[in-house]
Amino acid sequence: MEMSFGHAQYYEDSIFPSAQSRLGPPWSSDLVVPHQDYLNIRRHLTAPSPDFQWKSASDRNSAFVLPRNNSVNPHQAVDLQTLTNIINVARYILSFPQKCFFRGNSYACGFGVSCWMQGKRPVDLCNGGVVWSCCVPRNAEPSKQAMVKEAVCGRTYMRDAKVVGGVAAKFGQQPWQAAIVKRSFLSQKISCGGALINEKWVLTAAHCVDRTPASNLRVRLGEHNIRDTTERYPHEEYTVRRKIVNEGFDRRNFVNDIALLELAQPVIYREHIIPICLPDKGTNFTGELATVAGWGRVKHGQSYMPSSLQKVDVQVIENEDCRSWFKEKGRREQIFNSMLCAGYKEGGRDSCQGDSGGPLVLKKNGRAQLIGLVSWGVQCALPNLPGVYTRVSEYVDWVDIYVNRGSRDSILVNKAVSKDESKDGKDVPAVSRHLR
Repeated sequence: MEMSFGHAQYYEDSIFPSAQSRLGPPWSSDLVVPHQDYLNIRRHLTAPSPDFQWKSASDRNSAFVLPRNNSVNPHQAVDLQTLTNIINVARYILSFPQKCFFRGNSYACGFGVSCWMQGKRPVDLCNGGVVWSCCVPRNAEPSKQAMVKEAVCGRTYMRDAKVVGGVAAKFGQQPWQAAIVKRSFLSQKISCGGALINEKWVLTAAHCVDRTPASNLRVRLGEHNIRDTTERYPHEEYTVRRKIVNEGFDRRNFVNDIALLELAQPVIYREHIIPICLPDKGTNFTGELATVAGWGRVKHGQSYMPSSLQKVDVQVIENEDCRSWFKEKGRREQIFNSMLCAGYKEGGRDSCQGDSGGPLVLKKNGRAQLIGLVSWGVQCALPNLPGVYTRVSEYVDWVDIYVNRGSRDSILVNKAVSKDESKDGKDVPAVSRHLR
């Protein structure tokens, strides 16, 4: 690998077309994998006749257009489109999982009506809403497997949890890592990362969730390989009760790019699901070596998305140096004090497309603290253009307002400061970061 890996990059409104957020494209880390029977049927049914031509490569999977001689009945094109839609629905149905995990236990997926008839509770964890649900007994108890009763934030409880840069992380090595799953009609995908900070709350980037209803979000914890169901312990998925986007978030310059997600149920800590500590208010981490992790791309411009969680070590850079490096490359993006740069002047190691919202972690005395959230960057791992992160130490007071003051039983979040600089950046040219 090039030791760079993922954030997303869609800038339809941007006057800086090469400057990008770290969100993944709509097809990245797609969790719906078509059944082989569907692929065989589609190859047979959707093969175009010699008279047809494609408008673009993307049209091959969506719609047919009229042939060159324009002699085909328009109704034929409509019928072909209908057939394609039917096949897409078939793909979705064939991709339904057969088992699910709820609070550490494995259950069967089935029709919601069937669950009710069996006296069980249908839980929306099988990609099919109430139609195809996770059938959980109403008196189900959480699994005690790998449970950690008195978890200490920032500590790892799995063996062989050493930090190694630019490689696949080991299972349980980043137990605070969260995957933000976005759901829509016939679609579900991991679009961003996040960090578990206590039993009810996850921190992520504001641009990851500000335009998505909380009802369409899921938080997956304990995930490592998104295509492997035989891992040591299963991942757990949670619905989102509410989202809180920082009041000063500005999409034009990505200042205050931070958001909180409140989970509908409290997390049970396990060896592979542990919260991370927040830093002290206003702490400066310049010169420190930190680790960023995510499921994003390993190289800018490539479509390949790794199935296993990746991580890389990057150095925290003084903001003045970061501004100078950007200026040397002719960039005009503004680096605010509430942002943090991490990487190397020569490039080569960075977060990349698909990593937005993921944690930048610093370990001290055997405990990890969350010092940054992946926010934006110019491509990935380029010289003089390090990744830009939300500086978490500027927002701990803001977090405290919603987390500790709203729920006094949450004791793992330290105090910190929120700094709204949206007024300072009101004249900065717009740079769109949002996921299409």
